[in-house]
Amino acid sequence: MKSKRNVWIALGLILLAFFVGRHFGRNSLSQGKKQPLYYQHPMRPDVRSSSPAKDEMGMDYIPVFEKRASQTQRQMSDRAVVSLSPEVVRLIGVRTSVVGVLPFTRKIQTYGTVAFDPILYNALAEYREAVRAREGVSESPLSEVKKQAHSLVEATRLKLKLLGIQPSQIQNEKGLLFNERGRGVWVYAELYEQDIPVVRSGVNAVITSPSLPGQMFQGKVRSIDPTINPTTRTSRARIELQTVNENLRPEMLVDVTLEISLGKKIALPTSAVFDTGQRQYVYVESEDHSFIPKPIKTGVTLSDLTEVLIGVKEGERVVTHANFLIDSESRFQSGSATAMESSPQHGGDPHD
Repeated sequence: MKSKRNVWIALGLILLAFFVGRHFGRNSLSQGKKQPLYYQHPMRPDVRSSSPAKDEMGMDYIPVFEKRASQTQRQMSDRAVVSLSPEVVRLIGVRTSVVGVLPFTRKIQTYGTVAFDPILYNALAEYREAVRAREGVSESPLSEVKKQAHSLVEATRLKLKLLGIQPSQIQNEKGLLFNERGRGVWVYAELYEQDIPVVRSGVNAVITSPSLPGQMFQGKVRSIDPTINPTTRTSRARIELQTVNENLRPEMLVDVTLEISLGKKIALPTSAVFDTGQRQYVYVESEDHSFIPKPIKTGVTLSDLTEVLIGVKEGERVVTHANFLIDSESRFQSGSATAMESSPQHGGDPHD
């Protein structure tokens, strides 16, 4: 019961802050305006009066003044520019962040096994045997023999390609069968479909195992299967380890972490972005402390950062906290409160 009461108290404080914000915000807009458009019930926005009035508790109706957003400010037909006084901004906890050019590093965490791959081992052995056979008949006067030897090499090369590698990508084929002292060992990691496009040969990998607590093994991605497993919806990456431990046994389960640099991108906090499913937008703070809704197009999203492709530029300030309240007011002022689209989702707390 106590927790429920606390929840209702919190909600009441939020509503109070919101309506106080609306009151002060609209009063701040009234400077220089002689006549309000109408007067509004302080707790029921749908109740209006053409002249000053009081509600059932004796509170004055709120005067609502006309606000014309400039053409450069008004970019969304169903969202209005919101102006709040500095006092209200502090009261409802508005916070902003500067859009900047930031380095993006994508961390991929997945699972894998220490390699045990007799099929690939045999395919590599067949390829090398075919190459030796072709070299052995290179001086033969019989063109048909040379042709057959060349065809055999190409067939074994194609087999390797279907297995996801080029012959030069694996030098230590014995590491596919067992952990040989003094040589590298291979790990097979499963990549989910959404991660495959960013993983390339040469990407650094860190391998750990619950069986070997406190130990980390460094490696590099050498190849990726060209096909996707229809059951797991994953593709297999082959990772060659630079360090060897005799306790890394074939088929042992391991954890795999890949860190991939995506370069520098124009980015903002994910909590600033509203996403309705059909579009994305943010609220940008202007020099006169108004909050302007701007449509954007996003790219890569990390846990706390989102790349911006179109819509805002470096140096602009976007609202990251209390933007849910600002969005509610923006929709109300635009006249779309009774015909709102599906509630947008964003990375912040809706009760900020």
